[in-house]
Amino acid sequence: MNLFQQVVTSGRTADTESVSLKVGSRTLNCIQLRTSFIGGKMKKTIGLMASILILFGVSGCGTQGIEVPDVVGTDTATAKSVLSSLGLIPVEKFVNSETVDAGNVIKTDPPIGTVSDPGSKIELQISSGPKLLQAQASTIEWKNVSYSMDNWEFNNPTIEDGTLKIEITEANLKAKVKWKDTYNEGAGYGNASINDSFDKAVPLKIVFDKQTHSSGEKQKLTLEVPVSDLDNQKPTTIYLELYASVNGVDTAIELTFTMTW
Repeated sequence: MNLFQQVVTSGRTADTESVSLKVGSRTLNCIQLRTSFIGGKMKKTIGLMASILILFGVSGCGTQGIEVPDVVGTDTATAKSVLSSLGLIPVEKFVNSETVDAGNVIKTDPPIGTVSDPGSKIELQISSGPKLLQAQASTIEWKNVSYSMDNWEFNNPTIEDGTLKIEITEANLKAKVKWKDTYNEGAGYGNASINDSFDKAVPLKIVFDKQTHSSGEKQKLTLEVPVSDLDNQKPTTIYLELYASVNGVDTAIELTFTMTW
């Protein structure tokens, strides 16, 4: 099968030919060939040169490419919008970064300025923030589970790979508490939100050493919240509901953490 369906001479100078080649469904325009051949030899030369051009990805001076724009440092939505408007296809890839804010573009692949064909996929490397981030300071508020005063002690929260972790070093609750574990997964659960209305909430995980504690018995817990699913990657306030049975009554233990990053 002859790949070159049509060869049309469109212009001539003393020693060059400007031609259009129809290759399959594509037309490669104004390929400049410096030659003195004529007739069949000219056609053969054009075919040979076009084959070399196609082999090396050169589509001719009449086929316009699109330069990858500079979207480094912009937020994900802006970068995707810019690429799409140019006829390029954005593809997201999240990577950790100590220097670029979460949600912003670190680099593109292919790099900025690269000429790409329309419809090409452009990888956006987007920062998911540092691999490990520790709060500089934090406070806790809670509602007592009984008429006596409870006590909660904890380490400053951390965020690692999109998960907020709060280590409760000592919880001393003045009631019998059994953490809910409906599916026998060895961990409790609850909800977390960045506002007290819980209109946007994500499930949290309660990692416990012991599921049931007597009143006044000290316990250790780790609370895990997937903040990557919230609209705020570094929440300064987070509201928690820990599902438990307190003195035999199903309830949600309410905690509020305020953090400075």
